[in-house]
This record gives sequence, structure tokens and C-alpha cells, in this order.
Amino acid sequence: MWLAVSEFRRGARASPLPGATLPDLAERKTFRNSRGHGFATVAPWSVSAFLLDKSSVGTPLLQRGQRSPHAEHKVIPTKPGTASFLRSPVRERRAGGALARFLVSTLALAMTLAVGAGGCGSREESQPAASTTSRESLKARVEEVRAVQFPIVVEVTGQVAAVTQATLSSKIQGMVLEVRVREGTLVSKGQILVTLDSRDLRANLARADAELENAKAHLARMKRLYAQESVAKQELDNATRSFKVAEATKQAAQAQLSYTVIKAPFDGIVTEKRIEVGELAAPGQPMLKIEDPKRARLEATVAEGDLRSVTLGGKVPIVIDALGEQPLTGTVAQVLPSGDPATHTFLVKVDLPSTPGLRTGMFGRMQLGKGSSQTLAISKPGIIERGQLTGVFVVGQDNIMRLRWVKVGRTRGTSVEILSGLNPGERVLADATQGQDGGRVEITEVVAVPAPQKP
Repeated sequence: MWLAVSEFRRGARASPLPGATLPDLAERKTFRNSRGHGFATVAPWSVSAFLLDKSSVGTPLLQRGQRSPHAEHKVIPTKPGTASFLRSPVRERRAGGALARFLVSTLALAMTLAVGAGGCGSREESQPAASTTSRESLKARVEEVRAVQFPIVVEVTGQVAAVTQATLSSKIQGMVLEVRVREGTLVSKGQILVTLDSRDLRANLARADAELENAKAHLARMKRLYAQESVAKQELDNATRSFKVAEATKQAAQAQLSYTVIKAPFDGIVTEKRIEVGELAAPGQPMLKIEDPKRARLEATVAEGDLRSVTLGGKVPIVIDALGEQPLTGTVAQVLPSGDPATHTFLVKVDLPSTPGLRTGMFGRMQLGKGSSQTLAISKPGIIERGQLTGVFVVGQDNIMRLRWVKVGRTRGTSVEILSGLNPGERVLADATQGQDGGRVEITEVVAVPAPQKP
């Protein structure tokens, strides 16, 4: 392929032949002279004129006025604003449809490059504005990283349970006639909760009552006769014993009848109901469960190595996750003397203060202090989290903030332990929500890391 190139200003038009323009090329028109075919393409910086010749692919470029290695080829100078045109003895039958297809693809490529170059220029012009905005100074406080005494805390998990609780069941067998409570019902001591069928027991009580009356009358007669010396002493003793048996039988019948009514043993709340009306209650079968909501405790298993941190009657902080991060102050009420031989743990019961919203079954964490260690720490507001990563904005000597990922450890109050990623003396942005990577900071105040709270 022979090629002749001539430089033009942006937007100039080129004509391979007098009177031929680029719109003609877009319509896939070819321009023929007596010797061959030629066409032109336009780029933002130049216009090129091409001549297709299969036998001359890869031939170097020809400048204006330069002669071709072939005697019959030469560059034809054109008027200013047009491309140099190269004539060749290629005939029409050798160009054909291939020339038209190549012409259209070349023109499309040139137009795409022109549009792309214009887009790149737009982006390059917008970058300085963004850079200028990111360099605007941010007035903010910074915090100097330093080593502090961080308390060593061992957390022991457990569940909240009621100090006073009871599972109610029937002592006799009978049909359930009435259940007056359900889960969540507040009850008071002596309140009737469940009643059973008592018809047969009432009949037994009536018979025992009649027998007692009969024994009482017989004893009175024996006393009169003995006073008159009409009966022996043994007859009087037999009548006395019969009266006592009848009296005891009546008391037993009365006790059996009282078992048909289930009453609350203390003030509390019903937490579980396992029986319904119409069911047959059997002796020992659980029917209701009630507990005192005003008195709760945490029951946790403590490893034998941490048991030395537990003192009977001592105060320990307990965090109930359902109630928030604010810990409650509990009192160690009981440490079971024997532990689990399989897990080597001991059950510890800690009484909790009366707290609104505290319910049995909640998850709790008991915090046991085991001294302290020196470590790096910063305030919690200086930490920023993005997904699974944790970072801080480090302010350098040039007052430029840069985002740095760190590894954090324990948290005590507003202080967070830094395991890696920071060095003592470095400054971090006190409020990470204001940070912008690469931004400039105008330091208004340098604050110290607050001391961690002790458990």
C-alpha cells in the first residue's frame, strides 16, 4: 500500500481528487482516474490520502513531492487544505468492493479516535477542579497515639434466671375444671390458679363428717355410763379412740378436697402453662410455672483458672446485651463448692439489681478483672469501619490525612486497643467521620487518649 500524508489544522477537509469531498467517501464512492483509485481519511490532527495496492503493502510513507520507487507512481501536489494524492496503475477490477469496505471502516475508526480524543480532553480538564476541592483544609481535632494501661478482662457468659421460681403440680388425680391464668399473668400469693373436679372428695368429706358426729355422740354416752359405773374403763377408752379416728378421717378428707384448688405460693408472674381445661391432672404432673420478676440473678460457669477472681459477696459488672452496653453491678451470691469434672468449671450465681426490661433467659456476660497491660489505644470515634476492615485517618507532618487500616482489640468504655497499624506519637483524626483520604487538615487541638475504664 502506498501512502501519502499531509498535515492540516483540525476540521479541515481533504479531497483525493479535484471536486471530491469526505461526504462522498461516506457514501462509499470511489474516485477513479485513468491510472487507479484513491481515498482520504480525516483525524483531528491530519488528513491522509491512501492508495490501495495489494503488491505494495508495507511500503514506507511518501512525503509531498517525493517520487515513488515505481516510475509510474508519484505524489501529486494538491491545493492547500487537501491531501496529497498518489497515482498508481492499479486498475478498477483489482480495487472493486474491497476498497469500498476498507474505506468505510477507516473513516469510522478516524471518527472514533476524534471523539475519544475530545473525551479525554474533557476528563483531563475536570481533574484539576477535583484535586483543588480535595486539597481544601479541614479544621479538626487530632489525637496523639500513646501507650496506656489497658485492663485485662475475662468475660464469662451465662443466663439470667429468677431467684424465686416454682413449678406447680397436682397432688391428686382429677379432671381440670378451670384454669384462671395464662403466660404473662401477674399473680399474688394465695390467688386461685387452677381448680379440679372435687365431687368425689366432697362425698368423702361428708361421710367423714357423719362418722365424726357418730363417734362424738358415742363417746359422750360412754362417759355418762362410766360415770354411773355402768360400763368398764375399756369401753370408755374404745369410744375415745373411735372419736379420734373419725376426727382424723375428716381432716384427711378436708386436705384431699383442698388439693383440688391450686393457689399461687408467692407474688410473681406465670411464665409457663402446661395444662388446659378438660385434661386429666395426675399427681406430680407440672401444670404451671411462676417466678418472681423482681429478683433475678445470672448463673454462669467459670473456669477453674478464673475462679480466683470471684469473691463471695463481691461486686462484678455484668453486661446484658438485650439491655444495651451499660453494665449492671451484680453481687456474687453463691459459688457451688463442686465443679464439673468434665469441663473443670464451677457454677457461680450473681444477684442482679431490679432493672426494667430484665427477663429470665436473657444472655449475659460477667466481666472479671485480671490486672492490666500496657498497649496502644485511641478513642472510639477515631475508628472508621468499612465492611470487614477497620481504619483510621493518620495525619502526617505535612498535615495531610491518609487512611490506614489497623487491627483493633479490646474495647473499654470509649477507648479501643490497637494491636497493629499505628506507632506511638502518631496523630489520628479524632472524628473519623470527617476524614477524606488525601485531604489537608488544619489542626485546631491535639487531645490525649482517655484512660480506659476499669471493670
